[in-house]
Amino acid sequence: MDLETDLETDLKTDLETDLKTDLETDLEMDLEMDLKTNLETDLETDLETDLETDLETEIEMDLEMDLETDLETDLEMDLRKDLKTDLRKVFETDFEMDLRKDLETSRRNTRKTSGRTLR
Repeated sequence: MDLETDLETDLKTDLETDLKTDLETDLEMDLEMDLKTNLETDLETDLETDLETDLETEIEMDLEMDLETDLETDLEMDLRKDLKTDLRKVFETDFEMDLRKDLETSRRNTRKTSGRTLR
């Protein structure tokens, strides 16, 4: 019976060792898979976040550029309008001054002519 007991003990020990090894291997594989899955998920999340951030930044920059362009266009239009108004005023003033000068000259000439006629 000693041989039988020894065999049983050896068999039991071998089975326990095999079972432990199998369990450890399964556990390692499960851990590796979990780790790989978690890393992939983290990477995807990071990439999505980076992409969202990049898109938001790009949209903000585009909006800022559009706003700047719109403001510049509005400013240019306002400046043109102001310039036209100022030029019109200058021309009108010059024209009025020329008309007054011509009228004064005409009156003087008329007085001179009238004075000569009367004499």
